[in-house]
Amino acid sequence: MPIQVQVNLNAEAIRQIKDAVYYGTDDFVQEVTEHAKDLAFFGKYSTGETRQGITNDVEEVAKGVRSKIYTTSGHGGYVEAGTKRMAAEPFLWPAFSRTMNTIFAKLKERLS
Repeated sequence: MPIQVQVNLNAEAIRQIKDAVYYGTDDFVQEVTEHAKDLAFFGKYSTGETRQGITNDVEEVAKGVRSKIYTTSGHGGYVEAGTKRMAAEPFLWPAFSRTMNTIFAKLKERLS
């Protein structure tokens, strides 16, 4: 038999939770971004443009928080996924994979 729990929160408590989710997500995204920059070295033809262009956005939306990590280089997606003429050299996915287990700790830290 399922147990139902009802919690009534005042406006200030709701704002604190929303802030914790926003800033916890931002902390996480910053960490992933830094790991991606650490991984974005692509051999002797690298100009550093992809690495320097790695950035992120975190924004509050109606249903929570939306975050994006991307590169402004214009060709980072080709580097990440590869093409039929170029092998993939992923840097975003490995950075996310390396860091994903920290998201809940970051949220918990912000809620404390």
